Amino acid sequence: MAADPVDRIVEQWGAVRPDLDTQPMAIMGRVHRLSQDVAGRVEQHFRAHGISRGDYDVLASLRRAGDPPVLTPAQLGGGLLLSSAGVTGRIDRLERAGLVERRPHPDDGRGVLVALTAQGRELVDRLVSEDMERQAAWVEALSDRERATLTRLLSKLAAGVERDDA
Repeated sequence: MAADPVDRIVEQWGAVRPDLDTQPMAIMGRVHRLSQDVAGRVEQHFRAHGISRGDYDVLASLRRAGDPPVLTPAQLGGGLLLSSAGVTGRIDRLERAGLVERRPHPDDGRGVLVALTAQGRELVDRLVSEDMERQAAWVEALSDRERATLTRLLSKLAAGVERDDA
């Protein structure tokens, strides 16, 4: 495989600081660059459909909620790690676009439920299918075994990073 920018950075550090073990940098640098690249491509794809990644996250959360696809704003915020103001802003934007609607909560006179509209459901179903096709194309260079190994290794790496918070 051809050298990439991470290889050059690791090589430069090796030249000026040969005492450093740069293998972790080689791994984390690639994870970081890949994450940024994928996030930019995904955001661009959603923007082409008139929504942001954050908007898609709300639509996808509702779609995964079952049938009918409804959640309270608090449930949406908890699942997306958003403040109530953040959730409200996204719901307002999606409601103006005709993708979600607020409904009275049947068990709480002051509460509301957020539901996908037919237009919202159609959009999120189309986008998730397109997104899965794109992701499949991105990983097609890997064998099934390599994909399983990479999935396992990335989970293990994520657990190691999360332990740093403890």
